[in-house]
Amino acid sequence: MYCFFGVGGGCYWFFSSFRKMRERNAIRDIPTSKIHSLAMGLVEVQGAAKKAPPLTAPVSGNTCAHYRLEVSRLESSGKSSHWQTIYKDISNEIFELHDETGNVLVHPQDADFEFETKSFYFQGHTGSIPEDCKNKLAKQDLFATGWVGSLDSYKIEEWSIPLDHPLFVLGAATTPPESAGPDGPKALIKHDPNVNFFVISEVSQKELLKTLGCQVWFGLVGGALLTTGCLWVLLSYFARH
Repeated sequence: MYCFFGVGGGCYWFFSSFRKMRERNAIRDIPTSKIHSLAMGLVEVQGAAKKAPPLTAPVSGNTCAHYRLEVSRLESSGKSSHWQTIYKDISNEIFELHDETGNVLVHPQDADFEFETKSFYFQGHTGSIPEDCKNKLAKQDLFATGWVGSLDSYKIEEWSIPLDHPLFVLGAATTPPESAGPDGPKALIKHDPNVNFFVISEVSQKELLKTLGCQVWFGLVGGALLTTGCLWVLLSYFARH
């Protein structure tokens, strides 16, 4: 049974690496533009994140331009277990990106994020969740109560982009909304379903290319080995029966 999952997982891992390869090539081949000379279409820009008024991350309380929160519970089935996401809170509000030549709007919905670090992380049983964290998430009623509930395991992860933090953005630049005004932001960068790539990264372009390169290599090699190995086990099993 596990071999069937292995074949499916290996194939997915292998073929998804081609998307990462195209993303890596786009980041490598598209020149980074200054905001003042930005053209419409797929663009690459770097700058500092701005948001007025700023957002407040839901658990850490950090002042930020964007945040993402995920709460997962450990689910068991037979001898296996996995983390099941039970709650997400993602700020999809538009923020600004500034460089020395101007600024653009960034709509983060549907972006692939590359964060440097997590602004909050917890993994453990219900009883060990910090009280401050429990209080901030009380309205969502996420955590089981009672003696049995205290044995449940949870993972709480929060990522946030601090104000003025340097970002690298690859996405589709479009005309900004009329409300921006003639002296406002140069463009609106967002997800475009006709363009495969929308990346917002806290890490530098160089580090991002290195990370994507490793993901491509492990996906191609690991996916091929996992698929081949599981197929060999399955064929050997059916040959004996």
